[in-house]
Amino acid sequence: MSLFGSKRAVPAATYVRPASALSKDLATLKELIEADKIRAVVERHYPLGRLAEAHRYVETERKEGNVVITVDHETST
Repeated sequence: MSLFGSKRAVPAATYVRPASALSKDLATLKELIEADKIRAVVERHYPLGRLAEAHRYVETERKEGNVVITVDHETST
């Protein structure tokens, strides 16, 4: 008996779209964003040092928007 009982794994292939189709999709997406027809919803920001906390929040499946991780780049003078 397997770890999953009598269930069998079914191999699946992913389809990779041609670059030309991807370019067309990105151009359409750009037009929609510029026309304010769609927008990104950022729900929370976390600094890189709180990455584990951000990951736990995403795993709760309660998020409604995007979670952004910020990285501070220290500049030396």
